Amino acid sequence: MKRIDLFTKVMLAAIAAGLWVLILRSYLAPGAVRAATKPLVVARLVRAERFEVVDSSGKLRAWLGMRPDEGPALVLLDRAGRTRAELSLKPVWDEPELRFRDERGTTRAKISLFAGTPLVKVYDEGPENAFRSNVGLSIAHGPEIYFADDKGTGRLWLGLDEESGRPSIGLADEQRRARAVLGVAHLSTIRTGEKTETAESSFVLFDKDGSVLWKAP
Repeated sequence: MKRIDLFTKVMLAAIAAGLWVLILRSYLAPGAVRAATKPLVVARLVRAERFEVVDSSGKLRAWLGMRPDEGPALVLLDRAGRTRAELSLKPVWDEPELRFRDERGTTRAKISLFAGTPLVKVYDEGPENAFRSNVGLSIAHGPEIYFADDKGTGRLWLGLDEESGRPSIGLADEQRRARAVLGVAHLSTIRTGEKTETAESSFVLFDKDGSVLWKAP
């Protein structure tokens, strides 16, 4: 009898275990299958004031959102949390601007639209963070390259006349007044108001008041 009782207990335990397995499968397996086969829900519209991207350590590396001046911006940060690049709309004119910064946060280059004309500007790393050069389209004179001193004053330019497409190279003083032009120069006679344009092969010197000192040919 003892052997039969022991065998019976073992069998009953096995049957009970099997029933528990079947019960658990009936509750868990269908849910797991449903979770695995449930279609991915894609939101057609997400509205928010800011989105943030972090790296594997949780550091903020990028964000997309609104600035305090109510302009939208996409900002990229380095591993130290410093802003290195930003794409934004300037708040006053709503014109796009792409800005690049060095490790100190100083702007070193900028691509933007100014009054609808494209510009690429380069800045130095000095305390004034002065503009030193730009390539772009001048509102009045077509494509130009400008070079500036350490105060950001344009002193040298190379460009093409917007209407004729003829070239010119100009030198300016600290007040940005043209003092010498090689190539096309726009001249006007004070007494008559007559306006003339020099040839590509000409060279003109001006005084500080804009009057012609010397011209050839």
